[in-house]
Amino acid sequence: MHNNIRGVLTAIVTPFDTEGALNIPGLKLQIDRQLNAGNGIFCGGTNGEFFVLNEEEKIAVTRTCVETVAGRAPVVAHIGEISTRETIRLGKQIASLGVDAVSVITPYFVPLKQAELVSHYTAIADALAVPVFLYNIPARTGNTIEPATARVLAEHPNII
Repeated sequence: MHNNIRGVLTAIVTPFDTEGALNIPGLKLQIDRQLNAGNGIFCGGTNGEFFVLNEEEKIAVTRTCVETVAGRAPVVAHIGEISTRETIRLGKQIASLGVDAVSVITPYFVPLKQAELVSHYTAIADALAVPVFLYNIPARTGNTIEPATARVLAEHPNII
């Protein structure tokens, strides 16, 4: 799967209609625009409003991306939840939709030690059949993946 992931992966926004519901036709237009520009798709990240989407919506966004892309480019979906257990649970569902990889933000709300981040990411990478990207946004999570920690995690065969 690693060979599938190359080029620009555009972090796409999740569009909503005026009632606050997912705008699937708008999402498809956005995906087609990125594909026409030669880009891959990164759905459900911070620009994708993962923190306000419920599980059903996260799955709908990912399914729409995978189906619309139809193998023409890589699709990476964000699965980071507040706990390791919930991230793995969602990750298994998202992986079953046919994504090329997933991204996982550092847990938020609770400050973690670097060893705890290694345990978190290792458990996720061990549990999933798709590659895992480390997604580090310390300004939003309060947790930073330090370079030494990234080096340790990079040794895992399922972490990109």
